[in-house]
Amino acid sequence: MKRSFVILLGIVLISMLGSCKAFRNPENLNPMYEINSPELGLLIPGLQNLVVGDLVKIISNDSQVYYMIFDRVEDGQLQGYLTKKSGRKRQESVFAMPITDIKTIKVKRKSPAATIAYVGLWGAVALGVALGLVALLAETVN
Repeated sequence: MKRSFVILLGIVLISMLGSCKAFRNPENLNPMYEINSPELGLLIPGLQNLVVGDLVKIISNDSQVYYMIFDRVEDGQLQGYLTKKSGRKRQESVFAMPITDIKTIKVKRKSPAATIAYVGLWGAVALGVALGLVALLAETVN
């Protein structure tokens, strides 16, 4: 039983080393850096929290979904490089979308809630496997 617990604890601790990323509302981020253009938050809430290189999910006013590596905001347009959801570039040329055409924007960042859910799920699976093995071993001994 003690060995199963150690294995379970090891799996949970290893899972905690990696943190999950999820698309989050940039308005809810607490940036640890100086915001250079706070006025961008007036255009789209949270826009001022984006950093060059962020993977951004954009939903346009006509409900089209775009994934982009953020580069800059210039002349009223959000600019970057179109990507696949994984973040791999689809094109090398800069893609620009007028800010007025953007309905929602999300940014892929570390998510403590997703990490806790992930670790909890794998911890529960590991516990189930460990208890199943203990029960199986107890049956074979008797």
